[in-house]
Amino acid sequence: METKVNYAVVGLFVVILGAMLVVGGLWLVSGKRYGQVYEPYMVYTTESVSGLNVNAPVKYHGVSVGLVERIGLDRQDPQRVYLLLDLDRGTPVKTDTVASLRTQGLTGLAYVELSGGTAAAPMLRPKPGQPYPVIRSVPSVFATLEQSVRGLLAAVNVAVGDINTVLGPQNRQALKSSLHDLAIVAHALAQHTGDIDSSLSNGAQTLRNTARMSRELPQLVSRIGQAADQVNRMAVRVSNAAAATHGAARNLNQTLPEVGRALVNIQQLSDSLRRLSDELQRNPNALLLGAPRRPLGPGE
Repeated sequence: METKVNYAVVGLFVVILGAMLVVGGLWLVSGKRYGQVYEPYMVYTTESVSGLNVNAPVKYHGVSVGLVERIGLDRQDPQRVYLLLDLDRGTPVKTDTVASLRTQGLTGLAYVELSGGTAAAPMLRPKPGQPYPVIRSVPSVFATLEQSVRGLLAAVNVAVGDINTVLGPQNRQALKSSLHDLAIVAHALAQHTGDIDSSLSNGAQTLRNTARMSRELPQLVSRIGQAADQVNRMAVRVSNAAAATHGAARNLNQTLPEVGRALVNIQQLSDSLRRLSDELQRNPNALLLGAPRRPLGPGE
């Protein structure tokens, strides 16, 4: 008994299955996720985007948040390349968010990495006249490394040029003469090695003496302080003696007039005693009989 086959149904099934496979393949190739809504953003960069392809992933701190929709040259500035990104709706792209190119491991496939974006920064919006919000780009690690290497090579070239200038014929002759002079100095030093050793020994002894003096310096300072205290006390005593002398001088000034009068009285008393002594020497009886009467003069 033969089985009847409905070729129309089989043909329709094959067509539907082929269409589904084609649609699925196109969907997978496009990289779009089913039911996902995207928001477009623009990035401008001046570095090479070699290795970056359409549908390359876009990651925000390592988390996949979208795809690269389009890559092209900026018509107004051919030095710049624009990247149109499709990011998942709700991706927190802030005004301080930046974009850079990265590579995935050893494969060398490039992708766009978003970073930055603080909580306090406002959301990124398109400016007047811009169809899409523009995310600021920063140089990639390789671009920064390339610039550093270029700067290093430029510095090396300058250094090589300077070295070639220094090692010119005239400078080589001067260097040769300097080396010859250094050889003469070294020979002279070798001949005076003993003197140098003696000088070093004397210098070491001087350093030891200096160290000993530095250790004794606190005691010396203490002694000087004590001597200063004694001098201070002596000065106080001298000041007190000066004050006492000043007082004595003032009292002496007050006493001098009385002393002068006493001296006058003493002088008068001395004159009287001298006259009395002279009188007694001329007339010893005067002490018992009294002074002789003076003879009367003529007419008395």
